[in-house]
Amino acid sequence: MNMKRIQESGVRSQNASAGGYPVLCGAFTRPTRLSSRSRSVHAAYTLFEILLVLALIAIIGAATIPLWHSSTKSQGEKIESDIRDLVRKNRTTALRRNERRLIVINEGGLESPDGSVSLPDNWRLEVQRIGTNRFRPPIRIPMPETWEITADGLLEPLLLRVYSTTDDYQLVLAFCSLTALPLPPPQ
Repeated sequence: MNMKRIQESGVRSQNASAGGYPVLCGAFTRPTRLSSRSRSVHAAYTLFEILLVLALIAIIGAATIPLWHSSTKSQGEKIESDIRDLVRKNRTTALRRNERRLIVINEGGLESPDGSVSLPDNWRLEVQRIGTNRFRPPIRIPMPETWEITADGLLEPLLLRVYSTTDDYQLVLAFCSLTALPLPPPQ
């Protein structure tokens, strides 16, 4: 088929009237080219879209901060409960067997024959002995630091401070020397 015959039959594309190529049933189209300016407008995000995404990120972040803090607090409460249980078990064993019990104190927790308390990675433990006025990390050299419970069930007086290294949360634990019951921390 030649061009003259196509034009005579009346089958022409809209582009043909504007100087384009004749098209049979839409099989061929004239390529359109975008200018560099119109291409950059279609490829970029609008300021509104960017601000909307930033606002969503801020809202999600603000909602997760209280959850993170409450999980730190619940971790602290669990650690406190575990330490109290460990002390109570060791005192009970010391009284039943009429033998002295030692609880080994290290930065990562407490260990004894009746069990152990391991602190999570972001938690530390410090000790304050009677006669000192500050907390310090447990001694490791030449021997690990220990906490004694006598055969009579008397608990060596000391204070333990457990704190989170990633959050501003700490607790101070004090125990009655006679009963090993928890005491309110000194001010």
